[in-house]
Amino acid sequence: MSPRRKSKKTTFEAKMARLEAIVEELEKGGLDLEKAVSLFKEGTKLVEELSEMLREAEVEIENLYSEDDSDGD
Repeated sequence: MSPRRKSKKTTFEAKMARLEAIVEELEKGGLDLEKAVSLFKEGTKLVEELSEMLREAEVEIENLYSEDDSDGD
């Protein structure tokens, strides 16, 4: 695996772990409003970033399938 792909995977996993920690903290409760809103904003940003990373991976996979199909012709 290339270092670039490993780095992307690690970044995805790190972002996902942070998002899970935010969700746990929000679900636990007991936060003041300002902290809760701050965590919610951070979580929303992470969701957007993770979704984009998944879209990019999907395109890459689709391209790989397209290349495999064209090799067989």
